Amino acid sequence: MINNSIKWGVKMRRRKFRQRTQHSGLRKGIIFGIIFCILLPVGAIYIGLKITENWIVPVFDSSELLGDNTQEILLPGQEEKQEEKEVESNLTEVGEIKPLAVYAIQIASIADRSNIDKLIGELNNKGLPHLIYSVDNKFKIFTHGSTKRADVEGKIDEVKGHYPDAFISEMFLPKKVVKYDEKDSIVAEIIGDINNIIELIDKQSEEWYNYGGSSTYVELLNKHEELLDNLNIKITDDKFSGRYFNKSAFEKAVIYQKNNINSSKELLESKENNHRIHSLYLDSLFRVVEFTK
Repeated sequence: MINNSIKWGVKMRRRKFRQRTQHSGLRKGIIFGIIFCILLPVGAIYIGLKITENWIVPVFDSSELLGDNTQEILLPGQEEKQEEKEVESNLTEVGEIKPLAVYAIQIASIADRSNIDKLIGELNNKGLPHLIYSVDNKFKIFTHGSTKRADVEGKIDEVKGHYPDAFISEMFLPKKVVKYDEKDSIVAEIIGDINNIIELIDKQSEEWYNYGGSSTYVELLNKHEELLDNLNIKITDDKFSGRYFNKSAFEKAVIYQKNNINSSKELLESKENNHRIHSLYLDSLFRVVEFTK
């Protein structure tokens, strides 16, 4: 009897163990099923979306998708958008801001501002121009910049001798179309001034890299300053509004460029200051980028 009882007890324990094992296996199967059938596909979709968001910018022309006989139907709450379109329909005049290309040698990208002063000191000691450009919560450090790639290609080996990881960074602003009301005639004048400034920035770059900053460079600086004065009169005029341009960006750009020009003319008296003069040119170049982009 005792032996039978013991055997029965052992059988019961084995049966319970098998049941627990089966339940445990079932639970694990369910968990793995959820992971492989639900979580992994959802995770893959999310990762795909983030990659698309960061690397792919879809661009299309809506006129290619709409036929000539399309009719727009307004849904509730879209009346304001229709009013905006009606306002845009009054913008019968069109102006074009010239494209602008910028090529600069980047030597570093720094997140901690406290490390910048030491690097700038190094660049000054080496006689290299520099520009600090803040973007995406980082400070990018550039040296030697121009509107033509060939200019900076001629400097890259020199820079790599000091900073082996240096590379040429490119920025291209395509032609910008500005639509405006025919009553706002001042817009056409401002666009004309901007295009003249872009041309002068290009000529300054050519003069600097080909001739090393001669009396012609001073003449270009004087013309640049004259254009900025004319532009400043227009953007402070009551007729100027923020409808077409960012007034604050324009005002800052004008102030900084005028300061750069005046400082450059003072420094041109000594060739030892060439890298500082070029640093001022770089600042003016990026200021133009800021109010034309």
